Amino acid sequence: MAVTLSLSNANRYSLIQFRFWYNARGTPTRWTRLTPMANAMRRHTRALAAVAVLLAALLPIQVSADDAPAAMIVFDGSGSMWGRLDGDKKSAKFELAREALRSALTVVQPSTKAGLMSFGHRRSGDCNDIEVISPTADLTDPARLMTPLDKLNPRGKGPVAEALRQAAAALGKRTPASIILIHDNADNCRQDACDAATEIAAANPMLKINLVALGIDDDELSRMSCVAKTTGGQVFPARTASDVPAAVTGAVKIALLDPAATLAPPRASAVPPVAAPPPPSVPSLTVSARLAAGSQPLAVPVKWRIYKSGSDTPTAQAAAPVFSSELAPGSYTVEASVGFATVRKPVDVGTGPTRLDLPLDAAALRVNVKDLANGPASQSAVVTLMTEAAAAQRTIRPMWIGQPQDADFILPAGTYVLRINDGITSRTEQIALTAGSVLSKDIVMGTGRLDLTASAMPDGPPLDGVTFLIARDDPESPDGRREIARSAALSPSFTLPAGTYYVTARTGSAEIRQRVGIGAGDTVKRQISFGLANLIVTPTLQGARADASSPTKALMLTRILSLDGEPREVARSNAAIPEVSLAAGRYRLEVTVPTLNLKATQDIDLEAGSTRRVALRLDAANVTLKLSATSAPAADLTWELRDAQGKVMLRSVLPAPSVLLAPGRYTARLEIRDRRLERPIDIAADGQPRTVEFAVP
Repeated sequence: MAVTLSLSNANRYSLIQFRFWYNARGTPTRWTRLTPMANAMRRHTRALAAVAVLLAALLPIQVSADDAPAAMIVFDGSGSMWGRLDGDKKSAKFELAREALRSALTVVQPSTKAGLMSFGHRRSGDCNDIEVISPTADLTDPARLMTPLDKLNPRGKGPVAEALRQAAAALGKRTPASIILIHDNADNCRQDACDAATEIAAANPMLKINLVALGIDDDELSRMSCVAKTTGGQVFPARTASDVPAAVTGAVKIALLDPAATLAPPRASAVPPVAAPPPPSVPSLTVSARLAAGSQPLAVPVKWRIYKSGSDTPTAQAAAPVFSSELAPGSYTVEASVGFATVRKPVDVGTGPTRLDLPLDAAALRVNVKDLANGPASQSAVVTLMTEAAAAQRTIRPMWIGQPQDADFILPAGTYVLRINDGITSRTEQIALTAGSVLSKDIVMGTGRLDLTASAMPDGPPLDGVTFLIARDDPESPDGRREIARSAALSPSFTLPAGTYYVTARTGSAEIRQRVGIGAGDTVKRQISFGLANLIVTPTLQGARADASSPTKALMLTRILSLDGEPREVARSNAAIPEVSLAAGRYRLEVTVPTLNLKATQDIDLEAGSTRRVALRLDAANVTLKLSATSAPAADLTWELRDAQGKVMLRSVLPAPSVLLAPGRYTARLEIRDRRLERPIDIAADGQPRTVEFAVP
């Protein structure tokens, strides 16, 4: 941990700053001067430094928000996470890991920062299905991470390597920082996770990747362990269900609960500490940085590394607006990094003090995202920063992903693309930055919020098991509307562009539709009351309930159509006695035997909270066709029976075929020995069987 101490006299210009490094026990280990003193105080350097060390040792040590650990939790959302581990055949790997993470997050400090990412959770077979669900932010409320996990439904592929790259980009240059990968398999999108770890370690040596391996066999685990080893992380295997809580807790602890382990940089012993402030007459180097030549010196901390010519190991390094250190005469290379800008420049240190002013050829960019031009900053938008070249590629590798309040960048001069996503709303802005420029970019999303809940009855508690669908007008869609979002959450919240929307809420066979208008910056809260009623339909045949085992009963189909608005089917069933829950309203019940012409309908009104029983009778009669007793026996005959519209109801070569018919007029036809005989038949609604005889001489 680092603590900075500033001392000054009565003169404004007489300022000296020291930074002290502490180990895990709070003992100072080294110190360095961050800014040079005014000439009037140079002779007091050593005395002031000693006083500063004493004061720093006596002051209470506090870790600043910038020193708090940060982690991006990458939670596997591929379909294999629905599998089971030994020891628990009821809960899926996804559920076990989710509950273990919920428990582990309850003990972390609110000052730590954490974000949530997943892959394979939205689309099947898509190796680009990677999403930062919750950007890295203070973990004051673990529900910010757990609520999206409660709604997550694993289904797709497992692009592990690309997910690690995007998680590293989302964390940026935060230190100390970690990635916690909770997964159950290797990358199945033809990429090597070890190669991705090597890239991440080269770009940010301080970033660790810790693996929670759920049910991975020894061979695969051995291959995947390179991801942790390359970045200085650890592997936490969970081979059985009982191993999962300890594995997840271990990964969270090393990332968010053990600052001493996280703050220790890799191979720190190989990098000499920054020397004490040199006396004015000894060889030394003082370096400051600017965005561009002629601009103001930077007041923000710059990461400095000083290399002896021909060496890859830093001779000195520090993080401060101005670097100053005693150096032996010789040739050096100075490296300055701030934000995404890095510059290297050679310098010769002579026998006295050497000063260097380093232009970064960079610009400063601040992104402000709002729902309204004069409204407050957006709290739900996600900002993605890309280079112009990366944005043009099919597979986008962003430079940075996060929330607008953290979108403050120093970037090399050039052209960049900003993509802002807020719910289903997306904006893309191209920005050209010139060296030395300072730009504050305002982006107005023009969005509003729609918060929905549903209840069985007015003012009742939220109803679980409801699916909410959001649609808007679309002239190119077949029905003139296009679905743009859906959710099965208990109380979903949608971020939408200002406009008019159509909300559909469904539970079981019940469905409610409403139209909602949303203005930019508005938050519209809507409770949808189903006013549910219970409907029981009892089909009967020929005035009495048919035997459920009979072929005709097995073929019965019950359909329920809503008559509120345009008639539409809301439920169907071939059960012997269908029972459904429906919203209050007008309905049409229809029972048919699709293979015959049997049909019965009835319109009903359902009241909220009621139970309605409806018996529908299918009037029918059994009709048998046969030759009369006086007719000569015939082996070559064909029977045919048609209804009034000409539809064939029966065709048979049996001597005496039978068919069940609804009331009405029919035509019976007999073909025998090159002769054709026809006669009309009228079927009454009394259900009495009929026998129709044909006399053939």
